[in-house]
Amino acid sequence: MEERAIDLSTQEPITKLLVKKFKLSRIACFLILIGIYGLLSFLIAVFEGNFIPGKKGLSVSYVEDYSTFLDFLILNPLVVILIQKYLSKFSRVFHELNGKGIINVQTDGIRKEISTIKKYFGTPIPVLLSMLISILAMTFHTLNISRYDGYFIFHGENFMSITGIYVIVLTTLYVYFLIYSLQQVFFLIRLKRKVFSQNVKVELLHEDRCGGLKKVGDLCMTLNYALFLLAITLLLFLLADLNIFNDIFSFRVLFVMPIYLIGATFLFFYPLIPIHKKMEKERAIHLTVIGKGFDKIFDEYKNDTDLTQSRSHIENMKDLQEIFSWMEKIPKWPIDTKTYSKFMATILVPLIVFIFQILTNIENISTGIEILLE
Repeated sequence: MEERAIDLSTQEPITKLLVKKFKLSRIACFLILIGIYGLLSFLIAVFEGNFIPGKKGLSVSYVEDYSTFLDFLILNPLVVILIQKYLSKFSRVFHELNGKGIINVQTDGIRKEISTIKKYFGTPIPVLLSMLISILAMTFHTLNISRYDGYFIFHGENFMSITGIYVIVLTTLYVYFLIYSLQQVFFLIRLKRKVFSQNVKVELLHEDRCGGLKKVGDLCMTLNYALFLLAITLLLFLLADLNIFNDIFSFRVLFVMPIYLIGATFLFFYPLIPIHKKMEKERAIHLTVIGKGFDKIFDEYKNDTDLTQSRSHIENMKDLQEIFSWMEKIPKWPIDTKTYSKFMATILVPLIVFIFQILTNIENISTGIEILLE
């Protein structure tokens, strides 16, 4: 199978145009978008006079809305860049594993799955679905921000500010990219699970101590980094809700954060379960062989009448015991200790911050929910 058969990183029409027409890298495309979003929104806010507090009687100025600034200028584009990196890395890793005979993507089932993916992204459906969701999401967001006198909405003038219009339009584009990318991730995770559910080759004694599949664990970690940044985005929203926007939006994060914690854990381990089962099976086979060898030598040792022979048997049993102990420590997942620690950090850090914010703002959150329900 050629690498491009599962490379979805240039399937999105705008990205395809920029990459193939203007010969830009995928990351360069999104860095340009960051520059357009950040620089122009900054200049428009300064020109319109709503950049700093006190102008036009704003309750929230551009510079005070740090959640929007950090999320949409830095974190959100990085999420899309990381997902693009995941798509490209997926192609390289699978091409390499297939070339080494570790996986087999030439079976009828896998070929059919790849054909289904290519066919789906060859239709207008993913584009239209992404556009629809992004427009609905930003419409809902716009209705929410109309509750306060900020740089998005000038209540006194009864219309949306130029800064607000620009930011909403660019953010809608970002959400479009995000939804399109998440569709790609969904199909690739399903493909990854199907490939690993077949005859994956595990080299239990491989030097990477991950059955020769450490790159698969690293691939899952790349996606988890993107999800982690999404979690940080949510935490910033919560912090802004509690301290800037009179606590009226906080309920959304109360529901979304648990979804992140469950979803990130599921998406990390779900594709790796078939490999885990294979590694457990191979490990059990090796331990059984070592155990039988130990039992055989021990039976011979019990019948020894020669001291020299007894010492030889004792040394052999010690060696086998050391090998047995070493084998027991071999991981049963294609994840080394470093990668596992990174994964736990991406789960625990948002969880701890989230719990702390909830515990210190229970009264404010309750008030915000009551306002929304009125």
